[in-house]
Amino acid sequence: MENNRLLSLRSASVGYGNRDVLRDYSLDVARGELLGIVGRNGGGKSTLVKALIGLLPLRTGSLTFYDRQGQPSIRPSIGYLPQLNRIDRAFPIQVGEVIGSGLTGYVGGEEPSVLLQRAATDLQIADLLPRPISDLSGGQLQRVLLARAIVSCPELLILDEPNSYLDESAELLVCEAITQRHKQGATILLISHDRESVGQQANRIISLD
Repeated sequence: MENNRLLSLRSASVGYGNRDVLRDYSLDVARGELLGIVGRNGGGKSTLVKALIGLLPLRTGSLTFYDRQGQPSIRPSIGYLPQLNRIDRAFPIQVGEVIGSGLTGYVGGEEPSVLLQRAATDLQIADLLPRPISDLSGGQLQRVLLARAIVSCPELLILDEPNSYLDESAELLVCEAITQRHKQGATILLISHDRESVGQQANRIISLD
């Protein structure tokens, strides 16, 4: 993994207030890996995610990202799916605007409108684009948020409980979308309390229990 790392977290401590949720924690993620991170609720999974995407500063330790030549680099493009219960569903915004927000800062070659339509079509929510998110079911909103995470084709996808609120058919659709992005070269972190579900997709599983 040494020559193919995407990120390396070393001896990191992170937490809230006076409490460390993770202490002296280290993690390497290989470029192109599909890594499952499992554990009980409150075990530190979401705290780790926030540290990796820069929402929560490290108290100690270091977080280093690497380019394709194995040299320390700036943070790669990241697509993030937060837990659904953290979303304000009363906020007055349409589905298309939510997905489009994932294209902020996008500098690739494809037209943003094409990328948006593709992500919506892949997750079978193209018909929902003009609707406000307050009209959506939990499963529909989960697919909208995943579309926002994948729309810019980021190098790193961090998906926190991606199967929440999904029925069987929607779960299969989401699984297919994740698999497709992985085949296209994305590095993916699947965060879940459900080890069995993650185990069906991940190349490697680590536990924060």
